[in-house]
Amino acid sequence: MINPITGETTKYILAGDPVAKTGWYAINGWQPGGWPYPVPSNFDMYYFSMGPFNMAPFDTQEVVIGIIGAIGKDHLNSITELKRKAAAIQKHMTLILKQLLLRLLR
Repeated sequence: MINPITGETTKYILAGDPVAKTGWYAINGWQPGGWPYPVPSNFDMYYFSMGPFNMAPFDTQEVVIGIIGAIGKDHLNSITELKRKAAAIQKHMTLILKQLLLRLLR
């Protein structure tokens, strides 16, 4: 697909930041590909973008995925809160994985 902001090919839809107002993000009136009418502001959809992953053909890896929710003072503050929670969870998971690795190496 083409990122309408940069005009470049992308694998990730809506990878921009509405808080910083940078990149490609959904706003009132955004038209997803092929949708003929502007999307109203109360039309909620969920988008999941992941990766990149470096995997050889037929290789196996464990990928941990977390679904996180957050409610802030408004829609933009909710995104800020979501980013804060995601960073805390990533830090926590990194510590857990390091401790597990140290136990396995003993």
